[in-house]
Amino acid sequence: MKMPRLLAGRQRLVLARLLANGVAQALCAIGLATLIRTVVDHVLLGAAAPDVSLLAGEIGGGFACVAILAVLRRRERIDREMLAQTHAHRLRRALYARLNATPVADLVGMRRGGVLLRFLGDLTAITQWVSMGLARLGVASLTIVITLAVLAFKSPLLVLTVGVVLVAGTAATFAMGRWMDGTVDRARNRRAIVANNITEQLSALPVVRAFGQGTREEKRLLKQSRGLRGALIDRSRAIGSINAVADATGTVATLSALLVGILAVAGGQATPGSVIALTTLTGMLATPSRDLGKVYEYWRRARASQRKIASFLAGVSSQRDENAPALAAGQGKLELRGLGIPGVIADLDVVAEPGSHVALTGAAGTGKSLLIRIAAGLAAPTSGHVLLDEQDIASCNVESLRAAIGVVSSDLPLLRGTLASNLRYAWPDAPDREVDRILPISGVDALVRQLPAGLDTPITEGGRNLSVGQRQRVTLARALLRHPRLLLVDDSDAASDAEFRGLLLRLLADFRGTIIMVTQDPVLLTAVDTHWQLLDGRLEVTRQPRRDRDRKIVSI
Repeated sequence: MKMPRLLAGRQRLVLARLLANGVAQALCAIGLATLIRTVVDHVLLGAAAPDVSLLAGEIGGGFACVAILAVLRRRERIDREMLAQTHAHRLRRALYARLNATPVADLVGMRRGGVLLRFLGDLTAITQWVSMGLARLGVASLTIVITLAVLAFKSPLLVLTVGVVLVAGTAATFAMGRWMDGTVDRARNRRAIVANNITEQLSALPVVRAFGQGTREEKRLLKQSRGLRGALIDRSRAIGSINAVADATGTVATLSALLVGILAVAGGQATPGSVIALTTLTGMLATPSRDLGKVYEYWRRARASQRKIASFLAGVSSQRDENAPALAAGQGKLELRGLGIPGVIADLDVVAEPGSHVALTGAAGTGKSLLIRIAAGLAAPTSGHVLLDEQDIASCNVESLRAAIGVVSSDLPLLRGTLASNLRYAWPDAPDREVDRILPISGVDALVRQLPAGLDTPITEGGRNLSVGQRQRVTLARALLRHPRLLLVDDSDAASDAEFRGLLLRLLADFRGTIIMVTQDPVLLTAVDTHWQLLDGRLEVTRQPRRDRDRKIVSI
């Protein structure tokens, strides 16, 4: 996945408007300087008494220029933010698409703090660069160039002096670049360490308390925090030095213009009004010149962020083609053909017939959960194919695949929202009758009666405000809502609750699709018709009779 282009579509129009704004600001500044010269030379210092009406008109014109400048700068700020936020929106969309396309196995190994930094810290740095850096660079450069071009007609020596000061300030700013690069990288790394620790602590705090390790974890965080504090202070030193050079450049340019003007008046080469006007105009360049100094800061920070985002977007993707054909209707026949998983299994060939109920067993670490994820299309095998009703699921679009396969797993937690929104997550527009249908099948009907708010009960992240058994029932209902033809159950706690075991037994008796269930429970093992056992990288298949073997195959 590639980085979205910065200037595309309407963004180019916004940039053109910004550049036109820079020209307009320069013209307003020149107009204001001209009015100042007229007022000083012809009205205030003229031989005759000042013309009150002329003076009022000139002052009114000056206020009009100031007002127009204020409006232009307001418009500039809005357009800069519009340009930046449009790009940030496109980047955020690309980041989420990349995250959504990341293989499930890779998601498990991702550091959540680092991912958050991509969405928050890195996007902020790039947004600042586009708004306060790139866009401001265009406006400020045009303002300075046009203004200096006009000044060149009046006083070439003044333009030469101011130009030398600006070039020297810019060169000094760039000379600090390597220093700033190092401090920015260190601050980023330290922030990532702290962010990863905090996100881990949020989920692991019960473990920390259970084993009495709060003091140790606090010391570790404080050590990381001290490192981050030092890195941020060092970065501020670098940024402060660059900003100081930029501020000094603008001030020195103004003072230099004043000195050249005084010498010109003393030599009879300029009038006081011209000097005041040119000095004012030069002073008005101080703000854009300071902006140019800060542009370098934003660019350096954004460059590091762009590298991180580009690296994230370039990762391995399991995204399917949106134009891929939909999975055709079928009865739930699952085939694993030539399936290979390094270190787990090799060249696996097995078939789950339509309507069969399979128990998948094996010692810990033999690959049961991985096999379930591959069968669900949530992970890709190294070799081989997964077929559902004789169609390769890798070549089918996601929507049809998710409708055909229901998954119950402790790795697929509940989400923050209401009980109803979690039940409907796979089918947000599900009719009430469909929700009512799955409530007794999954045992959620009893849960709804226990909760004062019923289906409107708020669910916290991961469903932590529900018991394990209650979460199991909700995840089962969520998986059954769309009438899947293949149901995959991978929950290590599935048989720890006697009531939930009863629900699974009833499901095995009534479900008209294909079920593959990871379980070691002897009661559930006797209720299935096929037993898959993973042993030393191979799969042993045992079939046992079932009285309702010849029933019609339909989805529950």
